Amino acid sequence: MTIILLLNLYMIIIYAREDFKHIGSHKFRFNDEILDISRDVNIKKAVPIQSRVNNNYENSQKLFKKYSLLKIKKMEQDNTNTQSIGYTTQDYPNPAINPELCLHNFFMKSHICDPDGILTEEEQKNLNHKLLDSNLNIFVTISQNLFVETGVSKSDAQISFANEILKKYSESFHSDYNKSILLSYVKEFGTLKIVSGEYMIGKKIKQEFIDTLEQEFQTNQKELYKSFNTVIEKLVQKIIKSDISNSFRILINKNKKYLFKLKYIQLY
Repeated sequence: MTIILLLNLYMIIIYAREDFKHIGSHKFRFNDEILDISRDVNIKKAVPIQSRVNNNYENSQKLFKKYSLLKIKKMEQDNTNTQSIGYTTQDYPNPAINPELCLHNFFMKSHICDPDGILTEEEQKNLNHKLLDSNLNIFVTISQNLFVETGVSKSDAQISFANEILKKYSESFHSDYNKSILLSYVKEFGTLKIVSGEYMIGKKIKQEFIDTLEQEFQTNQKELYKSFNTVIEKLVQKIIKSDISNSFRILINKNKKYLFKLKYIQLY
């Protein structure tokens, strides 16, 4: 009897709770949420719902990373395309305007442009000092490859490229094109071409001398830095000797004119 009374009292207490309602076998309602307590139910850990702010932040981070990777890939493809297809006069850098694209160490005035980094930083620096110390308008371009149009020989393409670049560099450095020289080396071609204005080649140095320098360079190009050094030294010496000869010739001519006038005066 006592047990029956206790069970009834328990049921009254249970049914008196506001948040608990018996709705069937093995099912109870807590705050309008149905909980199935059947033995067959599979209990799984719930994944917390992330806020929209966190989702947006993560999405933006993913997009930024994707954009950065695509940008880097595009830059690598552009660089590969430039080296495989070759430079043109439009996209080849100018040390007077974009020194950071020409040298490893671009914090100095430079007459050299080596965008593919074929020479080391020390080699670039030494050759550049040699050119600047000469007080002559001599420029050097070093390229992995050049773009060659269909039907045009590599030699003609390189000479045309060198002439156009020399005009641009002369203008940028405020030097006289006719008194400037450019040495253009293309690694894929394995050749050096030396171009200049009409005043230099013809009046100061002969074309035969230029041809000899180009051939010597091609023979010894395995030691690229030394070959450049040799060509620049011979070129500078030739121009200086030519200047001295011209100055001496002018002086002799002036003396001849003076002596002629002196003799003419003595006769009268």
